[in-house]
Amino acid sequence: MNHQKGQLYFLGVLGLIAVVVNIFIFLPFLMVIVVSAMFAVILTPLYDRLERLFLGRKTLASLAVILIVAVAIIVPFVIIAHQVFADAMSLYANMRDGGVDGLSVTISKIEAPIQEFFPNFSIDLQKYASFFVTFVTNNFGKVFSSTAFGVFNVFIGILMLFYFLKDGSKFKKEIMRLSPLADKYDGEILSHLALAINSVVKGSLLVALVQGIFTGIGLAFFGVPNPTMWATIAGVAALVPGLGTAFVTLPAVIFLFITGNTGSSIGLLVWGIFAVGLIDNLLLPMLLKKDFNIHPMLILLSVLGGISFFGPLGFLVGPLVLSLLFTLGDVYKMMVSRGVAKDE
Repeated sequence: MNHQKGQLYFLGVLGLIAVVVNIFIFLPFLMVIVVSAMFAVILTPLYDRLERLFLGRKTLASLAVILIVAVAIIVPFVIIAHQVFADAMSLYANMRDGGVDGLSVTISKIEAPIQEFFPNFSIDLQKYASFFVTFVTNNFGKVFSSTAFGVFNVFIGILMLFYFLKDGSKFKKEIMRLSPLADKYDGEILSHLALAINSVVKGSLLVALVQGIFTGIGLAFFGVPNPTMWATIAGVAALVPGLGTAFVTLPAVIFLFITGNTGSSIGLLVWGIFAVGLIDNLLLPMLLKKDFNIHPMLILLSVLGGISFFGPLGFLVGPLVLSLLFTLGDVYKMMVSRGVAKDE
């Protein structure tokens, strides 16, 4: 008997060591795995339709979804990223050269009314250009290595997405089999997480994307320089509740007004309020699920805390973890109200 216990203890220690080592092995890819799983949940309805279209061929359906994602998301993202880089370099060149293409004239017009009240106020383009050059020089190696690692992560993410789509039902059954909870509680947790994923991504990411696109259209139409770069910043700002696209549109309106383009300034202001600002009021009710009842302030804190803890993709993971907490609380209440959970 003691010999058998010794074997069990030895096996337990080996198992614990194996778990710890595997955690360290998979930890660098944790965010890639989580984000891939989230997008697999979102794309599952499309995958199901394609699987039926291809007569149950899971591999073919998964490849078709990956191709659609590549064409609809990755290719436009690369094109936009290239244009944003070009706009940023153009802005940097203007600053470095002291304001060609009217930038120095614009700065003078901004300085003039302010200097009436604060005579010593000035905007030193060369100073900001020098700071920009120093920042790029000091961080070039990091940016390059991050870009290379990012490309590798995208490849791993696509591969993970393929298998999550193809074998997602198997993974779900295995999770429910390994969980000590009754299957109905496991199903409750997984369904609530799927609801949270769809609500967060569709309700936040998609609305921010549309707002960024509409902001870019307005900036380009009314003659604001480098519209693609500013539209991208507006899209990112739209992800932060309380900040929104006004972070970009209001300075652009002021810029147009100071440079003498009063009509364009008023036009962009109207566009920003009605075409951009009201998009979330139209889209959010259609995209957010009615059962996703978490207070907006908690969602805001989970977004900001998620970014702080998990990095740039934390704005997706933070609300997901928050939703998991609320779901576990609901399941606990169900278990207590029905007595001790029993397998059924």
